[in-house]
Amino acid sequence: EKAETVKTITTVEETVGEEIENTAVSNVTDYVNIRQSADENSEAVGKLYSESVATIEGEENGWYQIRSGSVEGYVKAEYLIVGDAETIQAAAKTVATVNTSTLKVREQASTETAVVTLVGDGQELEITQEEENGWVAVSTSEGDGYVAAEYVEIATKYKEAVSKEEEEQAAAEEEANRG
Repeated sequence: EKAETVKTITTVEETVGEEIENTAVSNVTDYVNIRQSADENSEAVGKLYSESVATIEGEENGWYQIRSGSVEGYVKAEYLIVGDAETIQAAAKTVATVNTSTLKVREQASTETAVVTLVGDGQELEITQEEENGWVAVSTSEGDGYVAAEYVEIATKYKEAVSKEEEEQAAAEEEANRG
């Protein structure tokens, strides 16, 4: 799994509260480097992966000065979509975080249906459909199903930039886990 999934924030307000016109979403297939200064030859201080969100701090010679996650730096303007509410909304991911020791994911929105899988406390599930009648439709690696809404906390998250250090740390942890 790529390091891009490492950094997320938990509320829309944290990102988009600072007015939509100052919010940018990366418009790249994989990632764009965040540079120390508004120059292609300056050091890369981090990466903004596809559909990551950043706050615009300023503009300089076709570059935006941005802040995203723990990273501050410059990205060429052509790699960002700025101030577009639809794009920002599309970059959002709604997740359900389990807040009970073991939660049953059911085939249908009922305790009478078969269990697809069990998920543990703190595990994040992608929501595929908003809450209805006390149930939330979710996606798991074992298949889609439903969880009781009272056992999850629902939040909107955005991907943020990953610093060089965070990426190196994630790679080192991944390597250690293989051993």
